[in-house]
Amino acid sequence: ADKSFGKRLMIKYGIPTAPYEVFDNIRAAIAYVRQINAPVFVKASWLFSGKGAYRGQTMDDAIEAVEYLMAIKPYGGTVIVEQMLEGFEVSYTCLIDQKGHIKILRPSRDHKWLYGKVTGGMFAYSPVPDFTPEMENVVIKTVLNPTIRALTDRDMLYSGVLYIGLMITSTGIKALEFNCRFGDPDLQVLLPRMKSDLVEYMS
Repeated sequence: ADKSFGKRLMIKYGIPTAPYEVFDNIRAAIAYVRQINAPVFVKASWLFSGKGAYRGQTMDDAIEAVEYLMAIKPYGGTVIVEQMLEGFEVSYTCLIDQKGHIKILRPSRDHKWLYGKVTGGMFAYSPVPDFTPEMENVVIKTVLNPTIRALTDRDMLYSGVLYIGLMITSTGIKALEFNCRFGDPDLQVLLPRMKSDLVEYMS
C-alpha cells in the first residue's frame, strides 16, 4: 500500500532496485526532475489500481506526471521519482506464511502499456522463455530471501501473496515493487499451469 516503504526496505536490506527519491513537496520534486535531466518513472506512493506509474521519457512528461499525481486528493502528497531502467520485466509470485514457508508460483510477464500509458495489465503469458533458472536463483538469493528476512526482523507476521515486480537489466536483476495480492492478468496464466490445488496452499 506504500511504495516508498517498499523502497526503503529494499535499500536497508541490500535488495537491488532503481535509484530513487521520495517527495511530498511538488517544487522539490520538479527541481529534482530538472536536476537529473534524464528519463525517469514517476510513481504514486499509494495504491492506484495498477495505474500509478508514469513514464517520464522527457523532462516535460515527468513534470506533468508529478503535477498530476500530487494534485489527486485525498491520496496525493507523496510521489517517487525513480531512475528509468532498461530491460524486460518479470512478475514473480509467491505464497508465504508466518512460519517462513514459501511456495513459489511460476514466473510470468504482463504487458501494462497501451498508447504509451500504464494500465492495470493488457495481457500476460507464462512461461517466460528468457527468464532462466540461473536468473531465478539470483532472485531467490538477492530479492526473495532478504525480503522474508526483513519481514521477520520487523515482526511483520504476514501470511498471503507476495508479488515482486522485477526488471532484468544488463547490470543485473532489480526489484521494482512489492504487492500483497495476485497480479491481474498474471493470475490468469498462472492458475492453468498449477498441477496442485491452490486452496491447499492458501488454507
